[in-house]
Amino acid sequence: MTAVLNSELISNRAAYTLGQAPPIPKPRLRLFVAAVDPTCEDSITDYEECTLAGYASVPLVPGNWSCSQAACVETCTYPLITFTFTAGGETIYGHFVTDDTSGGLMFSELWTTPFAVPSSGGSVQVTVQWVDQECP
Repeated sequence: MTAVLNSELISNRAAYTLGQAPPIPKPRLRLFVAAVDPTCEDSITDYEECTLAGYASVPLVPGNWSCSQAACVETCTYPLITFTFTAGGETIYGHFVTDDTSGGLMFSELWTTPFAVPSSGGSVQVTVQWVDQECP
């Protein structure tokens, strides 16, 4: 499933296009535990972050992204990230990326198949992909 870009991210791109310098984002990957159908109007408060033992959000380092362009679509992929839980009892429905600079939501993705964390804990792997239309 393709990530839904948030309106804040779209506004920052528009500012850049108009020659204005938006603050440099510092993206952070987080997991959410309530079934939310992402929209561009969402805010960070629309997502309930995982609080299971062992879980920690992950900063996304700019140099680690791998990008390519085909048919005017830019696709950037981050290396596989593994989240490990030492206890369970919750279901992970997807991931969202926040900006540590602004405190806002950048984009989110509802997974096709939620992950029910076993009661003894477990792990889930996440591939973050940012798809952006580059041409008119």
